[in-house]
Amino acid sequence: MRKTLRSDTGASAIVIAITMLLLMGFTAIVVDLGAGFNERAQDQSAADAAVLAAAGQSTGDEAAIRDAALAYVANNLERSYASGDWQALWEGCADPDKGADFQPVPSPWTTGVDLDCISIDPVGFVRVRVPNQILDTTFGKVIGFDSVAVSAAAEARIAPVGTGGVLPFGLASDVGAGDHVCLSSAPTGLADDPCVGSDSGNFGTLKGRQFGNPLIPTTENCTASPVGGTLAINIAVGLDHWVTVDDDHDVTNEVRDYCFNVGVDTLNTDTGFPNNGAEQGLARGPIAGGLTPRLQQGTFDKAFRFGDQLDDYALWEFLGTPSGGDYRDPTEPLSDTTVDFPRSCAGFDSTGYDWDNDGTVDSGIDWDGDGTNDDNESWQHMQACLEDYVAGGYSSVMFTTDGPTAGADRGLEDSPRFGYVPQFWEDDLGTGNSWLHVERFRAVWLQGTWWKSGNTVKVFNPGEQCTACNQSNYGMIQLSAWVIPDAALPAPLRGDPPPGTQTLNPFRVELYR
Repeated sequence: MRKTLRSDTGASAIVIAITMLLLMGFTAIVVDLGAGFNERAQDQSAADAAVLAAAGQSTGDEAAIRDAALAYVANNLERSYASGDWQALWEGCADPDKGADFQPVPSPWTTGVDLDCISIDPVGFVRVRVPNQILDTTFGKVIGFDSVAVSAAAEARIAPVGTGGVLPFGLASDVGAGDHVCLSSAPTGLADDPCVGSDSGNFGTLKGRQFGNPLIPTTENCTASPVGGTLAINIAVGLDHWVTVDDDHDVTNEVRDYCFNVGVDTLNTDTGFPNNGAEQGLARGPIAGGLTPRLQQGTFDKAFRFGDQLDDYALWEFLGTPSGGDYRDPTEPLSDTTVDFPRSCAGFDSTGYDWDNDGTVDSGIDWDGDGTNDDNESWQHMQACLEDYVAGGYSSVMFTTDGPTAGADRGLEDSPRFGYVPQFWEDDLGTGNSWLHVERFRAVWLQGTWWKSGNTVKVFNPGEQCTACNQSNYGMIQLSAWVIPDAALPAPLRGDPPPGTQTLNPFRVELYR
């Protein structure tokens, strides 16, 4: 027995040593993995901030998106890098998990290398992957792990504002805020304010290719054929991919609207109301994919017009209340900036208004100067309001996002008549099949539609009476719109940058994943 006991001498030391090794291993796992998780959380915060900042450059180009991403990653990492190491870090970064349609951006260091970890899907997504951050271990060295590589990625969506993004209509460079424009016209169009009658070539529509966006949804159509069906889809849901601004109007670096170009800033004009595509997309359908025509969308009041229930909610319904409490008195000079709206922006109701301040309610006023009094609830009245707002140099927000009935889907941006269109550097839209360069975006309100059957023409303006407009044997021949002044819009509909800079932003940014 004594011999047996002597043979076990030192066994406990071995057990303790093994136990200590295991404890140190577990300690290494807890301490070093904890540090890794902390680094991973910081990297994720950097990726989230960077991708939102990058997508926020949606009116810029690839370089603007890339530079914002680089800056925000650098600002949100705890460690700093020498310039050469920073360049090597990004140019050596790979992102194997990005989707097949994400395209890497070019390196800012003019080495001809693309940055795989900053990428753009042309339908409107930006992805940023923070390059591997090498974390030196503390206890992990004991079990053979000297360092841990940590990273994180995030995606943001460049999403359309309102019920549709950029609509397939264009404005020439000389169109101004508050203008009532003939947005599109068929060859049989009429000379009826603001339209000037039939023309040849381009009639105001754009031939937007479809990249295939599952969130709208659209399917890929890179030939824009058939033209009528393609136009109808683009009117109903907006262009399904990211369109931006051509800052320098330089044809040598233009990005034309072809699948799957990133940063499209040059759009193709069409040749009119092709195959009644404008009518299908706006009002009547059918539209491929079961999409709903634009003026049949939304939760606002509708009226039976030309065979379908179409949106009948007028722009003046979204006018807000001036914060100063009063509209301008007609005796006050236009230079008086203590009021918010022109006086002409009041009285949009059937009860009348005391326009001449004589104590008596007036039944109407000749808003368009044609010698006939117009109804208070008329497009002529709204036109006077917009024109006076621009002429008077007003800058107060005129429209509300809440609408007269507060609640979900009841703001200006929720109306199917509200949208954004590109305004081009060119002062002429050309004769069709022209490539024009986007100078900025304008917010518009789709106002009047003209309908024709034989020699009879009827005009449907929302919020107004339309006699015998319930017949279905009419075809649409033209469309008008108001160009809403930038400053009159609520901040969410102006986007970033705000008024006074180059352009509205027709997109909003949201963290996608």
